[in-house]
Amino acid sequence: MPSRRRFTLSATALGVTMLGITGCSRPSERTTEDLSADVGLTDSGQPIVTEELTLTFGGAKSALAPEFETMELVKTWQEDSGIEIVWNNEPDEVWGEKKNLLLAGGDLPDALFTSGLSDAEVAKYGANGTLIALEDLIGENAPTLAALLDERPDIKAAITASDGHIYTLPSVEEMGLVEFPRMLFLNTDWLEELGLEMPTTVEECHDVLLAFKEDIPGGVLPLSFMDAGDISDLIAAIGGQPDNHDHRIVEDGEVVFTANTEGFRDAIAELHSWYTEGLIDQESFSQDYVKFVSKGKSDPETLGSFFFWEIPEVVGPERADHYAVVPIFPGPDGVQRACVANNQEINRGAFAITHTNEYAAATMR
Repeated sequence: MPSRRRFTLSATALGVTMLGITGCSRPSERTTEDLSADVGLTDSGQPIVTEELTLTFGGAKSALAPEFETMELVKTWQEDSGIEIVWNNEPDEVWGEKKNLLLAGGDLPDALFTSGLSDAEVAKYGANGTLIALEDLIGENAPTLAALLDERPDIKAAITASDGHIYTLPSVEEMGLVEFPRMLFLNTDWLEELGLEMPTTVEECHDVLLAFKEDIPGGVLPLSFMDAGDISDLIAAIGGQPDNHDHRIVEDGEVVFTANTEGFRDAIAELHSWYTEGLIDQESFSQDYVKFVSKGKSDPETLGSFFFWEIPEVVGPERADHYAVVPIFPGPDGVQRACVANNQEINRGAFAITHTNEYAAATMR
């Protein structure tokens, strides 16, 4: 596992759970009275309030994740804080549409948790007062987060809008999985069954996938993934052209559109041959997350190899030891290229408080 740490600056990992809000006609001016003192807001420690308080949270969640209220961690938050949360979290694809309707209308939750807010939405709904400015609440009620933002001016700068206000709390990923989001995993049980070695070149990988297709019974999918951007390392190994989901990289100080390079075209031509040979899952360019992981958990075992960020989420813990990460293959010039994504490690939209919340201080605490 990468040694770099992963931490979340939203209400979760800081233990600063419970969100609330204050409305505002202008983003820097709250007009909704904060009633946190009426429910016994404490200065520090646990609980956060001494009287009964219920807040509503809305946001996105993985389609396969359990309901938030059933999670042991969430139960602990509520027990420790004294605040009950009514969760209205929807699968990502549902939340995207529902979020727009909520923000455009007036039926807002007290807070947005895993908000799915884009930078443009943060700017728009911060400026019109739908989301309240959080910097004063952070300084007064979130000492752990305030101290961290003092230590990490890069994070503070990333979450500060152009008008100088902070409308959302971030989540920060520093395990390298954002920078290098996909790896190739291969079924080593099948390798052993067929008397094959872990491939070290693109040519050997092709031969292994072909052997899986021809010699493993039962509708095998030699290679599967969810998007063409997932196979950037394979494109780089075949054509010598580093790539990513955006097809935009910086090389020798210049921006390169990778899909317009000879190396990229060579790689796509070769992968087209793999596709016509039946080595690539034909749904790899259209399947969603649910469909993809269902293949990893099918009975009998289906996946010969796949691109993802880890193993158990795709194939389940009971099959995790059947697979191993494949080393980066060298390109035509012998250079191994691990392709770097343009993803930011600082996600600005992890959490926001809406202007209808009357308990902003308790929420931030």
